[in-house]
Amino acid sequence: MNSVNSTTNQALQNRDLIEQWLVEQGYLVSHSEGKDRAWALDITDHSGLSFTASQHIARKDEIIIAAAMDIDGDTAKRFSGLKENERKSWLWDARLRLLSQDVEFDGISYPLRSVTIFQFVYRDGLTKDVFFQRLFHVRKGLQIFITLIRKRLNFPLPS
Repeated sequence: MNSVNSTTNQALQNRDLIEQWLVEQGYLVSHSEGKDRAWALDITDHSGLSFTASQHIARKDEIIIAAAMDIDGDTAKRFSGLKENERKSWLWDARLRLLSQDVEFDGISYPLRSVTIFQFVYRDGLTKDVFFQRLFHVRKGLQIFITLIRKRLNFPLPS
C-alpha cells in the first residue's frame, strides 16, 4: 500500500472515530467540504453552538477543533460606535481572557468582523477524553467571547 493511501485511510479512520464519539454523546454531526482538508465535520451541541473538526491535507497528524462567529448587524455597529480607547481596551481584555483559557484565536482586532477560536489534537494523542477536553476548551472560549461582547455592548442577559 502506498503512503498516500495509508495517510488517507488514517485520516478517514480519525474522522469516523470522532464522528462516532460525537454521535454517542448526542451531538448533531454532518460531513462538509473544507479547503485543503482531508475531511471536515460540522458539529452542533445541545445548546445550538456550532463547531468544526477537520484534518488538513498537509498536516497529516493534526486535527483542528474550531468555532467561528461572524460579527455583523447590531453587534458590529455598536462595537464600531465605541470610542477608540474603549475598543482597544476591550480587545486587549478579550485576548488576555482567551489566552488564559488555553485556546488559540484569530480575528480579535478592529474592525471586529469574524472571530475563530480553536485548538489542536495530534493523532498520537487522540483519545475520546483528549478530543472532548479540547472541544470543551473551544466551547468555553466561544462562550467567554460571546459573554464579553454582550456585556460590553450592554445586551440583555441571556435567559
